[in-house]
Amino acid sequence: MFMNTAKDNVLVAPAKLLVSTRGDFRQKALKFVERRVVEGGEIVIDLSDTQEIDASGIGLLVLVQEWARRHELAVRLLGVRKEVRDLLDLTRLDGLFEIE
Repeated sequence: MFMNTAKDNVLVAPAKLLVSTRGDFRQKALKFVERRVVEGGEIVIDLSDTQEIDASGIGLLVLVQEWARRHELAVRLLGVRKEVRDLLDLTRLDGLFEIE
């Protein structure tokens, strides 16, 4: 369900990033960040399929950003849907990420 692209340089988020899916995605995200630290490069998370997100999902994105910042890596969010963007704006967390 949580797959990376063929080039392994983009982490694909689930359709629902909720408390119920957070644990699995957290583990995959941590491994992804660890690999990017070793290989170098930015952290790119594809949210184009993410239709539903709650506070725990937003918290996980912030956690990934904190992990990346410790290693001076940028976090870029791709394909952010309006619902997710609105929540990031509402919580004033949109400035933490590069959003495309």
